[in-house]
Amino acid sequence: MRTALAFMQRSLEFLVRVAGEHDNTNYDDGTDADVELAVELALEHIRRLRAAGPMEREAFAQHWNMAAAAIRLGTLAYGRTDSTYYRMLGFVQQQFEVSVAMVEFVDEAQD
Repeated sequence: MRTALAFMQRSLEFLVRVAGEHDNTNYDDGTDADVELAVELALEHIRRLRAAGPMEREAFAQHWNMAAAAIRLGTLAYGRTDSTYYRMLGFVQQQFEVSVAMVEFVDEAQD
């Protein structure tokens, strides 16, 4: 769990940093700002999970899924599908999916 959390925190922090640097030519003050806030919300969930320390699988899964949902919704809402930022959102979404599968695999191996 800790490795997945550290990895996701790093990826989300990078995405937050890049948000201010991506092409602002067609910036939509409503949708783009909401997507950036969704990314920050996901990052906050991950930071809280890391700070909380070890926890039951169900509690971890609930908070993890909240962060993943924010990224999924952000990816769906983001309108410029040809942009680098959109591709990065999609990459982070895939990281959430792969990381949760990795955590489940490790947990099952330990049982």
